[in-house]
Amino acid sequence: MFVSSAIVFQSSCKINKILYNIFMSIEQTMINVGGSHESYRERELSNFSPHAFQFRGFEIENVEAFVQGLKYGEDDPFRYEVFKMRAPRAKRKSPKIPPEIIVWEGQAMRYRSLDHFRLQAAAIFAKFDQNEDAQDALLATGNLSLVHDLGHSEKPNTCLPADVFTKILEETRMQFFKEMGVSSTVLIGERPSIFIDDYIINYARS
Repeated sequence: MFVSSAIVFQSSCKINKILYNIFMSIEQTMINVGGSHESYRERELSNFSPHAFQFRGFEIENVEAFVQGLKYGEDDPFRYEVFKMRAPRAKRKSPKIPPEIIVWEGQAMRYRSLDHFRLQAAAIFAKFDQNEDAQDALLATGNLSLVHDLGHSEKPNTCLPADVFTKILEETRMQFFKEMGVSSTVLIGERPSIFIDDYIINYARS
């Protein structure tokens, strides 16, 4: 089967645009990801960005709504109400004391365990996979290190620690570059994947 020249041209233009944005950011070494920053890249990468996505049969309003909704029981209807909330409201609905156990699709996992982090990683991957503008913003960060510093100390019981969140973003970025045929070795370096592997990718897309 032949690929149309229009598709090839579109893909080439997208790669050129991404490489241009990387070149323009060459003096930077890192990007601070957060919803309050002025640059579109930082805003688009935030869990608060208004990018809805489908995940395992549910319509999720944004990533923040998903990670906060998970804190409620699988049989609690309020979980699914939170999934449909805008990010600031979903954040306010977070229970004061997080649960010790998260249950998803009948599987119990400890709060802040690797399984819990990987589930959140799958949702984050789904957001970027289904929203081209968010994906473009992520790819435009090129080989820059991503940090998540909001100017205050992180709560010890946060569901998604900053270092885990930014690692998920960097692994997601690497996966999309690979799928585009851009050499990850040259552009962003080969790093072991902890959160975004073939299982999580297939899980997020199924």
